[in-house]
Amino acid sequence: MRVTVGTPSRDNGETDLSQVEAVAVSVRSAQRLLEVTGTLQPYDKVTVSSEIDGRIHRVLVDLGDQVTLGQLLTEVDSEEFKIQVVQAQARLQQALAGLGLREGQDPKSIRNEETPEVRRANAMLEEAQQNYGRVGQLFKEGIGTQQSVDQARAQLKSSQANLAMTFESIETARAQIDQFRAALELAQKKLRDTAIKAPFAGAIAERQVAVGQFVKAQTPVFTIVQTNPLRLRVEVSERLAPAVRIEQPVQLRVDGFPNRAFPAKIWRISPSITEQTRTLMVEALAPNEDGTLRPGMFARAAVHSGDTVRALMIPAQAVLNFYGVNKVYCLADGKAQDRTVKLGDRFDEYFEILDGVREREIIALSNLEKLSAGAPVEVLSRARP
Repeated sequence: MRVTVGTPSRDNGETDLSQVEAVAVSVRSAQRLLEVTGTLQPYDKVTVSSEIDGRIHRVLVDLGDQVTLGQLLTEVDSEEFKIQVVQAQARLQQALAGLGLREGQDPKSIRNEETPEVRRANAMLEEAQQNYGRVGQLFKEGIGTQQSVDQARAQLKSSQANLAMTFESIETARAQIDQFRAALELAQKKLRDTAIKAPFAGAIAERQVAVGQFVKAQTPVFTIVQTNPLRLRVEVSERLAPAVRIEQPVQLRVDGFPNRAFPAKIWRISPSITEQTRTLMVEALAPNEDGTLRPGMFARAAVHSGDTVRALMIPAQAVLNFYGVNKVYCLADGKAQDRTVKLGDRFDEYFEILDGVREREIIALSNLEKLSAGAPVEVLSRARP
């Protein structure tokens, strides 16, 4: 229905008329909503740090930039780390050459007897054995001397000890090769770490370094957030906890977009009630492909409980909030009357009314700022209650 609201003119006492929408208070059926509040959080958030000491050589992204998984963010000067790789490679090649191996060849793939050192030690032992045999035979024949036999025996024992030491040195050389390979891998890793990359796709929330800055290991360089989807963690009272289920639809509203509802779904539910607050922690996921929502926004979440109720309701736009007091304007006897109302739950575009107005009373729906208590009105048409 439409009514005409009269407001006295300041100049001549005549009445200026302006038309406003009006509606009758009525009982409606709706699904009850669980209304909770919380702060939107990124799906993932990480502070990327440098893993090495060095000077920043390049910075490739800045605040607000979108990045992809593995994208290069910044580089630490790599010259020193390249030299360390070359040195580690040289030490490894030298150790491999000592066993007669080529780069990439497994030290365990060659038997001890096949190494140059062992072959040399075996040859010396074989020569000492032959010499000891000849000297001993000559001594038996009365040609040699006891001194010659003792010298040959000492040479044989020395050769045997030398062979044993050679075997031990081979094992030591194998261990050194493993050590040098590990050192090379570490040097190569440090060289790779000079390129700092994004651990996941997201947006740069904070840049903390500049070109030429010297950073130490664990120095934060960027903060990255993943904003699609967003998380919303809310606490649901113990009494209403049974009504919450996984995949349950949720409607979000934020102050920045008061006339828009954003869809979400219940994603995770805590297995237990918090004893101190007697609430259940619930997490919802909100799609955010267009980036309209932002982490840190205060959000009001409405969860459909599945329970249908009948209650006295009025459109949300008929409510005027004045310094924390909710008011409506009733239209009766040709005048506007302001009423303080007590609101219950919100059902989409309607508020449940617990106190303040009665069924079938006519209330103003628009141009509320033009109304005042006692202002004369003329009802042009009356809607069916």
